[in-house]
Amino acid sequence: MKRIQFIWVYVVFFTAFAVILSGCSSDASIAFAEINLNNNIANNHCVYKGEVYIDKYKLVDNKLTVVCDELDSTVSEGGTVDISVEALTCDEEYIYYLISDWSYIDKEVKIQGAILRYDGSDAFEIARWDRPLSGSNNRSLKLQGEYIYFFCENSNGSNNICRVNIDIGGTETLSENNTETLYTGIFFIGGDVLVQYGNNLYRTDLEHLSALELTAERLLIENIRRMYMNDGSIYFIRASENNDMMNMYSFDLTDNEEKLLIENVSSILFQFIGDNIYYAKPDLEEIGRVMIDGKETIVYNQYHGSLYRYNISSGETNAVVNDFDIVFDELYNVSDDYILALAYTNEQYVSAVNGVSPQYMLVPTDGSEAIILEMGA
Repeated sequence: MKRIQFIWVYVVFFTAFAVILSGCSSDASIAFAEINLNNNIANNHCVYKGEVYIDKYKLVDNKLTVVCDELDSTVSEGGTVDISVEALTCDEEYIYYLISDWSYIDKEVKIQGAILRYDGSDAFEIARWDRPLSGSNNRSLKLQGEYIYFFCENSNGSNNICRVNIDIGGTETLSENNTETLYTGIFFIGGDVLVQYGNNLYRTDLEHLSALELTAERLLIENIRRMYMNDGSIYFIRASENNDMMNMYSFDLTDNEEKLLIENVSSILFQFIGDNIYYAKPDLEEIGRVMIDGKETIVYNQYHGSLYRYNISSGETNAVVNDFDIVFDELYNVSDDYILALAYTNEQYVSAVNGVSPQYMLVPTDGSEAIILEMGA
């Protein structure tokens, strides 16, 4: 049996406002639409005061520069401090960063987590804890009122639902989880809280978040892989019957009915803009062979650089771009002329198993050569 090497990277929860990028081409600017993607995975992109932020970087004139000193990794005679942005989100006043802080100073290793608030000039710490962030824990941030909601890891190997006041700080645990099942998402709609526990979604409130209280009576949707909230409606990804492909469904919170929208989709590459859903399909084609552990492994191009647009009102689907030299890894934003993404060329994708990283790109929808964003000083 052939072994298939996949590259899976989580994508993004987006909270953003309208943005216009200048200087992305010699004779025109790129107008990106207002977006507000709200999903159950960590976001690493936002638009703050009209400017694009990705991970620890700010995009200016096709260059990505580190936002501020508090997010910059440092190497000195005293030791090394490595800052990794796990998630970010923003409102009109601030950007909020969830970070991992790895330090090796005087032969002592410390791994901590923190939430920072950035005002456009400086970053201020509003919460910190002496526990590393594991890969299994959901790292999304949700702004609701005067709080940021997130998931804290606990000593049981699972996670708790926590929140921090964005003005005065201080971490508060809302629900302790003594089970092996993880909380995997939290959403707010009206006075209700939608909690994803494992692969199931429950409708409850802040007073009944405990796993023991997430009973069958509160169960809303079963077997969710990815979930999105858009314009008051739920959209989610579920494996097809043969479990080889993914399908997207909508869910009406009024009558609790689900509807199949799109078949054969990627589970991670989605963006909602206005009345349209942008998505990738896992069209597999062999693009190379490499040796892994002494065995020849076939590497497949998972997305072909194909991006589609589904109109929610009409149900119509159109191809936005079909670039066979681009493999999308993360999708940030879409304009009429460009796609802002983390991506590989086919050659890079074949080499990815040997440590080649994807690059931040502006991919033209007309099929012309992609613009690779430079790393500035």
